[in-house]
Amino acid sequence: DEDEDEEEENSGAKPAQAATGDLLGMLDSEPAAATTASVPTTAPTKSKPTVVLSATRGQDYKGLEVAANFSKSEDDDIMLNLYLKNVSQQHLTKFLFKFNANFLGLQVTKDFKPPAIAPGAMIQYSTPLAEDGKSTLENFGQLQAALKSQLGIAFFYIPFTEWEVLFDRDEAIENSKEFLSQWDGLSDNKAPISSPKSNSPEFVQARLEQIGMRKMAYRQLAQGHACMFLSANMRETDVLIEIEFTQGQLVAHVKSEDPKLAQLVLKIVNAVLK
Repeated sequence: DEDEDEEEENSGAKPAQAATGDLLGMLDSEPAAATTASVPTTAPTKSKPTVVLSATRGQDYKGLEVAANFSKSEDDDIMLNLYLKNVSQQHLTKFLFKFNANFLGLQVTKDFKPPAIAPGAMIQYSTPLAEDGKSTLENFGQLQAALKSQLGIAFFYIPFTEWEVLFDRDEAIENSKEFLSQWDGLSDNKAPISSPKSNSPEFVQARLEQIGMRKMAYRQLAQGHACMFLSANMRETDVLIEIEFTQGQLVAHVKSEDPKLAQLVLKIVNAVLK
């Protein structure tokens, strides 16, 4: 249970040294440092769709309103949910959709085929997304899309804030020795958290656990200096995270065998905490 987990996590700890063999303080028999209490998390609620294309304003493309958001299916597919409202005077029966190269490397599949939309009607259509290997950290936090129908071609951006659909908590590292065996051999990507909502360990733990990360340990190192270690799994790849708490400032460290993935997760951690 939770108490047993905390006891296991705290068993035998000594002041950690940054990026050294016992950074979690779990490999010896000295008294444990205090850790934050486990913060209960609930399944993230589905985000509200955002209107990304107006039917009447913004460009020459008139007659179709588009709202969108993202979710995860029961099969763990990332889903694009489109809400399409036809305010034109014609039936819309043919649609083509494509993302430009984006920070997640996502693209619709060949199965994209929304149903016909009668004049005045609105539909909700969900389609799975696949990774096309074409990723760029430009335009982080949004995906540029093109939609073609009988009305023409429209271009718009869809914001991405549903970070929880990217991570598989069940596959994240649980064992401290496994965590440590990877930590020292990986290159470090670090950045300060700009304007965090809160610098409290409770807030940091709750927000990162909410998107699917797993807290490994929290270490009080010295007056005004502490570290929290977390594990994550994204794209079937382990990601190791350290959050430094230093005199009210937060610094994130992210490591992974995939350097590009580590850089991406570093930006996600910043977005989640700011």
